[in-house]
Amino acid sequence: MRAIKPGDAVILCTGFVFPPWETGEHDGVGGTVILARALEMALGARPVVVVEPELVDAMRRLMRTGGLTPWPSFEGAPPRTAWVSGFTKDAAVARAEAERLIERCRPAAAVAIERPGMNAHGQYHLATGKPCTDLAAKVDHLFLALQAAGIPTVGIGDNGNELGMGRLADAVRRAIPHGDQCGCPCGGGTAASVGADAVVTAATSDWGGYGLAAAVAFLVEKPEALVPSSVLEHLLWTGIDSGLIDGSGYAVPDVDGVRPEYNRRLIDTLHDVLTYTRQSPAKYAARFQAVLARTGMKPEE
Repeated sequence: MRAIKPGDAVILCTGFVFPPWETGEHDGVGGTVILARALEMALGARPVVVVEPELVDAMRRLMRTGGLTPWPSFEGAPPRTAWVSGFTKDAAVARAEAERLIERCRPAAAVAIERPGMNAHGQYHLATGKPCTDLAAKVDHLFLALQAAGIPTVGIGDNGNELGMGRLADAVRRAIPHGDQCGCPCGGGTAASVGADAVVTAATSDWGGYGLAAAVAFLVEKPEALVPSSVLEHLLWTGIDSGLIDGSGYAVPDVDGVRPEYNRRLIDTLHDVLTYTRQSPAKYAARFQAVLARTGMKPEE
């Protein structure tokens, strides 16, 4: 939030295309739409969504369902819009494409949600260890270019094979199945090698996106920046109608096997947090300070 000023671009990277269906899954894209809406409504940011080329049309439909109008270009886009851009799958040209995108948008920050992350050998995998390198846009090179330019990055993941999770690579290799040994010829495991400046872990990556969106809405006291739960269910069905599938492989409106009813309740709970803490700010501030004291963290951290 310190980095983003009104009118600044924020790059949001998502989309996990996996075999044998060769289409994207729900997890990640919904959280990206919800976070994009929150950043635009709460901070006046200009969302730039980066996905595989075959997911661009689906993301445009999802953005409209989430409340932002997809705009055909970054230049000249009015408020309350988002630009969705495909990214190359060719590692040989990814760095150059990343630098062109950064020069074009001059982003203030970047977030990856449920994006495949390359391992130490430059290969991409599903959580099962199955390789998916040919299907993945090489967005890791965009993150590396952003970090080289001093632009803050956030990675959200749930298994350790996602872009940004490289900060936790040692733990992933120790504790996550296939983290150290993927079983494919590369032999490098599923642990992502590119880390983000800040890492958010969640049982399902989308939930990390919901939580980050709610946190931004809370800090600027704009609870309306977090989507209503009814919109979330529309997002899931829009994804199905646009060709996306659940991580299970079924064309159902679930997120990693979790039914839409549960995800709606989660959004409703976050709205309750936004509402009730604002009714008694002094009480909740005191409790927050007590939690910080237990962790040993300072308030500014």
